[in-house]
Order: sequence, then structure tokens, then C-alpha cells
Amino acid sequence: MIQLTERVRRYVAPLVLLSITDVVLIKAADTYRKLRKKGITIRKSNGCIIAATVLAHHCQLLHNDKDFEPIQRHFPLKVVKP
Repeated sequence: MIQLTERVRRYVAPLVLLSITDVVLIKAADTYRKLRKKGITIRKSNGCIIAATVLAHHCQLLHNDKDFEPIQRHFPLKVVKP
């Protein structure tokens, strides 16, 4: 079990934690509403939270989730292709 814990720590250590502020949560809700007005439904609201966090911190997103595709089409979401 200790070997697994150490391996997980090695994978997680270089990651940067981004804060999810009230501004990010409001932007996520706004993103969801704007897409719904266009007839686009994001299946999981956490996708909007992730996208809003990435936008607020001017990062790039690596993903394998089709919910981010319409967000990328309608917002300046920068995506890294795997």
C-alpha cells in the first residue's frame, strides 16, 4: 500500500491547484445559462466550473470529455490536444 501512495504522490506533486472563487462559480453559472439559451446542454455542471476556472487562470485544458467541445466553440477556452 505504501508503494501505491508514493506513486500517487509523484504523479500529483507537479500539479498546480487552482482556486475556485465566487467569481469563478458565477462565471460557470453564466456559461451554463448562455449555452442553454443557444440550445446546448452541458451534461455535468462541473464541466462549466472547470472551464470557468481554466478561463479565470488563463490556463489550457487537457480533457477527454465531449462537454468541453461546445464550451470551446462559444468561449475562448484553450484546449491542449492529447
